[in-house]
Amino acid sequence: MHLFKVWNRTRTRKVLVCVPEENVYVELVLKASQKLEIDGVKLVLESDGTIVDEDDILMLVKEQILILLQTGEEWTDTDCISGATSLASTVSLASTVSLIDSVTAGADGNYDEKENINIVNARILHVDNNMEYMWTSFEIPWNKLSVNVINVCEKGVRDKRIITEIVHMVANEMMAIKSLPSSKSIRIVANKIITKYPNVFKDVDDDGVTLGDGCSSIFTKLHERIHYLNRPHKRLSSNQISSKSKKIKNSTAGCSNWNPPDVINDDQHDEDYKSKLLELGKKQQYNDEFYELMNRTYTDQRNFINSEDPPTVHKIKEEWPILFQIPAIYWHFHNLTKANLKTLSDVMAEKFENISKYASQRNFKIPKNNNKVLDTLEILCNLYKEDLEKIYLKVEKDPDLDHDISFLSPCIVDVDSGVQRKLFIVLEKEQAIEVESIEEAVQSLVGLYFLLNLQYPKEISCVMETIQRYFLKIHPDDGTKSKKSNSSKRKVFALLNKLRDI
Repeated sequence: MHLFKVWNRTRTRKVLVCVPEENVYVELVLKASQKLEIDGVKLVLESDGTIVDEDDILMLVKEQILILLQTGEEWTDTDCISGATSLASTVSLASTVSLIDSVTAGADGNYDEKENINIVNARILHVDNNMEYMWTSFEIPWNKLSVNVINVCEKGVRDKRIITEIVHMVANEMMAIKSLPSSKSIRIVANKIITKYPNVFKDVDDDGVTLGDGCSSIFTKLHERIHYLNRPHKRLSSNQISSKSKKIKNSTAGCSNWNPPDVINDDQHDEDYKSKLLELGKKQQYNDEFYELMNRTYTDQRNFINSEDPPTVHKIKEEWPILFQIPAIYWHFHNLTKANLKTLSDVMAEKFENISKYASQRNFKIPKNNNKVLDTLEILCNLYKEDLEKIYLKVEKDPDLDHDISFLSPCIVDVDSGVQRKLFIVLEKEQAIEVESIEEAVQSLVGLYFLLNLQYPKEISCVMETIQRYFLKIHPDDGTKSKKSNSSKRKVFALLNKLRDI
């Protein structure tokens, strides 16, 4: 790593920037631009304005101070800067004071000069060419599109080529105003685009189910196009776009009955219902009475899980062991989300052909596990470059849960010695559920994430989001169970749009 000291042209902002061994110049321009909050395009020596434009030269002058210049800026020495700044401030202040006389003048027509200067200073600090308010009045130049394109848009027909043409046109218009608009500015414009023709830009899967309004997808396309055109700024990946995004932990995402209202019952009756339910579960008597008792105790179950101090696996086994029984998981999941967990494996098997076809087109090897559900998971992991072993681990002998299982989130363990096979789900290094098939295991694993308010691990977040959105059709209005919230959502929407276009 190499350390550089970089200033802006007026010497009012000064930062230290650390860059890697490779692509020193490009990395330095990019990172310094971000830290200085400018659109830097050229580096010069602070002492005399000599242009520095190669990695080798940068390494020779790394001990000197550098100036990062924007488009149209030229190096000037410190004396010129201070004189110009003073003159500009005087003119700007005088002009602005004259404009706001009517605002601050008293009843006698006079105003307090000190107060006016404070107001002016506040306004000067507020004004910035890259502020969002510039873009709220920005008009999309739809008239620059051909009549045929407009006709297609008005019919609500989604066409990738037309969307690309619109994105390129809008990106050019934005860059004519500001060479590198902020992310917030791009999002404002993206929202304007999707508002005009919502049916064209909304994200829809191959079943016709709406995934979102399309603002996130258009934002990503605009962002990448603008950064691609802003060389020497390198093109940013989706992960970089969302690097500043806050992680969202919202247990209610996708749940319509997460916090049910309390039912006024006698405490003794509540305990009786619970005791009867647990007894039926112990005997595996999943009859009408069992599901009636599940319904009567649902509020108590949710209150227990949603407590400020989340219960451990050991505590759940003590208080509500029924939550680790598969029929109870299916029922609770449906009551919680209104989605049918029992059909998940069938849907995954049904979608396998479309997913495997897309993977083949991308030259991915199609797995042959003789199980379409497991094959689908493996393909998705390959497409997203995620780790299948975070949710499915195949071993030849029973693992030591304290040492062999290094993660705490739900994971299917497939023990196959060649003679006998055993499947179970591990959670918090404890065996939580024993299952009979891969299909049952995957359905139960997904159910636990929702029942127990768990977040998807970042190493498998896109796969889990795909299961939730593509196969179960659970699309939260707000929040996500993914730790990599925004980047996961964008990747998933991108894949689902491609699957639809096959």
